[in-house]
Amino acid sequence: MGNQQSHTSDRFPQFLNHLTSSERVALRLAFPVDNISREELAQRLPGHLAPLLRDSLVSYILSRSFKDNPATPNVSKFTAMAAVYSLSKSTLNEKADAFYDVFSSSNASLEQLVKEITRTAVQYWFQGSDLPWPTDTNHNDACLDRLTHQLLVASSATSYDDFLFESPTANTLNGWLDATRAFSSEKSRPSHSDINRWFIATPTFQHLLGILLSHLFLIPPSAPPPLSGLRPLNFAAPQITPPFSDIVTPFSYYFLNHHLPPDCRVSHTRIFSSRFNGTSWQAFTDSILDRGSTLLLVRDKNGHVFGAFAYQDWEMKPKFYGDAKNFLFTVSPEIQVYPGGTVNNNYQYLNFDTQSLPNGLGLGGQLDYFGLWIASDFEHGHSRAAPRCSTYGSPRLAVNEDFVVDEVEVWLVRPTIKDLDLLPPKGKRSALDHAEDVAFLEMGGRKMYSKEVKEQDAREDRERELEECRV
Repeated sequence: MGNQQSHTSDRFPQFLNHLTSSERVALRLAFPVDNISREELAQRLPGHLAPLLRDSLVSYILSRSFKDNPATPNVSKFTAMAAVYSLSKSTLNEKADAFYDVFSSSNASLEQLVKEITRTAVQYWFQGSDLPWPTDTNHNDACLDRLTHQLLVASSATSYDDFLFESPTANTLNGWLDATRAFSSEKSRPSHSDINRWFIATPTFQHLLGILLSHLFLIPPSAPPPLSGLRPLNFAAPQITPPFSDIVTPFSYYFLNHHLPPDCRVSHTRIFSSRFNGTSWQAFTDSILDRGSTLLLVRDKNGHVFGAFAYQDWEMKPKFYGDAKNFLFTVSPEIQVYPGGTVNNNYQYLNFDTQSLPNGLGLGGQLDYFGLWIASDFEHGHSRAAPRCSTYGSPRLAVNEDFVVDEVEVWLVRPTIKDLDLLPPKGKRSALDHAEDVAFLEMGGRKMYSKEVKEQDAREDRERELEECRV
């Protein structure tokens, strides 16, 4: 047994080399003595941790010591450090095995364990926003439940390429969910292979676990790393200009932010809110045109929350444009993201003040059959996907194809730096200012009646200028 302890000590420098100097300092502060009891381990963890989570982590660390030396109820500092390393910094398969040890050391169900890890990790994450934690407990708890459910079933989701077909795992989903709710004494509890398979297939949970372990063991309290380095990795929330959203909670905002490109995770500002800016289409479009990457949040009159991310600037054009970085999403009653695919390039569309084209904002699908559409009356919208949106692979986002808008927010997540002197006045914009777009539409058989009016106006302007020159 003495040789086993020496073997553990010899191994410590090997994994120590994979840590940064600040992480090594933090680990030494977390485990400063060589022989640590269960009570001492529990006392070294923050008091705000749920008892379920604290007991699970303590039991996991002690279980690693028991494997090395079954005769002692305590754990050496090297074994404790190695336990943290295995769970946070080792290979993916080793992390999966370590998480199974956490799970098997706990009396809690997998659902309970995932929920408490998610709750605590998102609270740590949101500290990076510089905003206080929202106090609407019921709203927060409901969204935490939805995020926990999403994490548990994410590995069973149908891939985009197969979105026209039923998921082959659909028949086993209910059985898996029942297993995630089983306690340690129940036979239906997930097996080692079940946990490993789920963990490896759920990168968002891996990320949340990494946030939790970093704050508990790997960040020195006196010298935390700069937020500028953590935010692009989504280890800290973007700096959020107050106030926070009235539509989503930190739990759903974490999930949406996790799917944004890294250059869209640094600083977020709400640039439009129908609650405060009113329901004017003009105010809405003035807020979003030529601003940068945006996150659109919509709540309909049925209480469903959904929206879209647009990486490219919103511009008024008579045709689709955009980027495959775009995605559609739902937040309530389920939380899910639907990334852009390669079936077509109909990523985003914005047009208004025309008679021959749909007037409003849309993403995905085709004209009049958008994956998400908000009409220019700023009251009505639709989500027409049968069975899925061809661009994003998303189902219908609202309870019905047509919905009534209740509230809208737009968040600027990556501002575009432009020379304002080069931009046309917002009141002078027209889809017909782009000759190549007009030609494209006319080739498709659309008669551009507004074009004739515009050409007549141009001729009258030229005649007026010539007359003034003669005088």
